[in-house]
Order: sequence, then structure tokens, then C-alpha cells
Amino acid sequence: MDFDFFVGTFEHTLDEKGRIVLPAKFRSHFTDGVYLTPADDCVVLRTRAEFEGMVERIQAKVRSGEVDHQLRTALGSESVNVQPDAQGRITLTARLQELASLEREIVLIGAFDTIQIYAASTWRQVEQASASVVAEAYRQGIGI
Repeated sequence: MDFDFFVGTFEHTLDEKGRIVLPAKFRSHFTDGVYLTPADDCVVLRTRAEFEGMVERIQAKVRSGEVDHQLRTALGSESVNVQPDAQGRITLTARLQELASLEREIVLIGAFDTIQIYAASTWRQVEQASASVVAEAYRQGIGI
């Protein structure tokens, strides 16, 4: 990756038009647009390069039979590419909002190579579980 990793936690609100403001420090990474994909209880923001990598990995796994071709169909049909406006806002489709159960209060999470968007209430639950995962990783000495 030729840029800084996405890290940090940012609390935001989803406006009535389904828009969110990208954190200022991340905006320059999305000059080619933002790829939005559904994930488990969140929406994932990817750069063009990261999205291309994800597509390549999925295509290879479909060809090898590791995953069903329906994964390609599902992610392709639910993913969107949007361009941030002059204020750094992006619009989340109603479908992505529904899939991730997004509410007005949301949290953007830096996840190294992607950004994840959670409903604030969902993030509180994920955050609690994450603390024990990190603690366990340290106990196992995985080198973090």
C-alpha cells in the first residue's frame, strides 16, 4: 500500500439524504472514488486499488471452487462506486443503509486497508468484543 493506513474511530451522523462526511485525513485517498461494499453489520469503504484487489481475490476463489459464484453476484450487485463531493461527503444507498442497519448516529472505523461504517449502537457491541480479541492475540503472542 503506497499510503498511510486507515486508523482511528470517528463519530458522525448520517444526514437525511444518506450522506456522511469522510474524515479529512482520509479524503485524498479517494480521488478515484469510493467503493462501498456490504459486510457483516457494516458498510466497507475501499479505495479503487483495494476494491480491485478484492475482486481479483474473489474471482480466483470462484475459479478454484473455494467459494460459490453467488458471492461474486451478491457483492457485485450490492456494491457501488461514489465520488465524494466538494465537502468530502459520500452518499450511502438506501440498500446499503438497510443491510448494515445504519441509523442517524454512525461510527467510521479505520481498519488498516479499509474503512468500516457501523451504526453507533452496533459499534458499541463490536467494540466490546474487539477488546477481548486483541487481548487474546497478545496472550497468544502473535507479534502485534
